[in-house]
Amino acid sequence: MNPADVPTAHWEKSRKTDRIDANKLARSLASGSSDQLRPIYVPDRRARENRALVRMRTKLIQHQTRCKNRIKAFLQYYGMSTPDDIVDQHWSRRYLAWLEQINLEHTSGNYVLRIILDDLINIRKNIAQLTKQIRLLATDDFYRDSVTLLCTIPGISQLTAMVLLTELCSIDRFKTLVFWPATQGWFLVNIPAENVRSIQE
Repeated sequence: MNPADVPTAHWEKSRKTDRIDANKLARSLASGSSDQLRPIYVPDRRARENRALVRMRTKLIQHQTRCKNRIKAFLQYYGMSTPDDIVDQHWSRRYLAWLEQINLEHTSGNYVLRIILDDLINIRKNIAQLTKQIRLLATDDFYRDSVTLLCTIPGISQLTAMVLLTELCSIDRFKTLVFWPATQGWFLVNIPAENVRSIQE
């Protein structure tokens, strides 16, 4: 149940506890206004697990970016610059091989660098495995036709299509969506639930 759909007294807006929320639901049910309470959409178990798979890849990519930034900051802190012959090959196999050959003045610094590098290498392996699994999932009967249609849209890859499909689950559940015909295809428009006067609002 979406808490925003439950009738709320003024004093209840400034205080939020499980007990107050339970009382609000009970009050609405007792008053006979339960037909106005709309339950939220809960995907089935398969949809939730497939969504978790795609989200894990997104989280690991973000972790990978943080790890790369950590390595660059670490090298910059100790005044180390990338050789000219591989300056344009960041995060390639050759670049990683150069990183693994770096020796700092003390054991402690070398140990820290190795830990960060090992973290990056493991993340890359996990991302590759997740990507392979997601591409395999995209060929499942449940997703294959939708993925094929979405990939006909310029800029939509197989992975992007899987992100959309696993997050939306079913587009039919959105009541404020309209399809607007265009010369070359269709636009999907989401009608806002309220009018605002400014960007701040």
